[in-house]
Amino acid sequence: MQGDLCKPDTYHHALTNIDTVLHLAAATGGATRHEHFRVNARGTDTLVQSCIKQGVARICFVSTIAVTFRDIRRYPYAQSKQQAEETVRSSGLDHVIVRPTMILGNGAPVFAGLRRLAALPLVPVFGRGHARVQPIHVHDVVTGLTTILRESLFNGQTVELGGPETLTIKQLLGRIHEAIRGRPAHFAHIPYSLLTTPLWWLERIGVNRLPLTAGQLSSFRFDGTASPQEIVRDQSLLSIASMIEAGLAS
Repeated sequence: MQGDLCKPDTYHHALTNIDTVLHLAAATGGATRHEHFRVNARGTDTLVQSCIKQGVARICFVSTIAVTFRDIRRYPYAQSKQQAEETVRSSGLDHVIVRPTMILGNGAPVFAGLRRLAALPLVPVFGRGHARVQPIHVHDVVTGLTTILRESLFNGQTVELGGPETLTIKQLLGRIHEAIRGRPAHFAHIPYSLLTTPLWWLERIGVNRLPLTAGQLSSFRFDGTASPQEIVRDQSLLSIASMIEAGLAS
């Protein structure tokens, strides 16, 4: 539905006579630090309070695997999602928190960014490129969410959803490069320190439209993998090859 998380009057009517809310709305990507916290943290709190007032019993909150990164001090998206998780946990509502890994699919912004890097003749890798990723297709995320709703799995648990394969971020870029150019990739390793601090200060002074943020570099530093979950164990999950093929076709 359409509305503004921070303006309950725009969605208050939709909470009438329902028992479950599926909360996926978020500020992502290159949004400012202020916008991340306004939408993701305060917006979630406003939504939760509206659910309580309207008698909604259950909420499924879609967070991000980034909240598990060891250091999120320069990642306002992950920080704001972490705050939102705490709001949901302390709400008194029956709830489940879902943390997808890297989500791919037709038109996925994260794939568009990886594609731009991987298509270069010399593929840039920030740091050593050893961080592990476990991409999952958006359709498989939807299947996991519908399973939660259908089976009423609102017991306060946190569910991590990941795809069928785990590889390093460098290997993922290499596979995308090979799919685009038809040959193995050559890499150029760039130290984090050359980018992280400058990007952080540019963000702090309000420079927008950066190609990536200091927080997004975290995917090159920390593992973004999911713990095995019963919810997706019996699913036939799309392979990374299928995700890359779909992404390049979109």
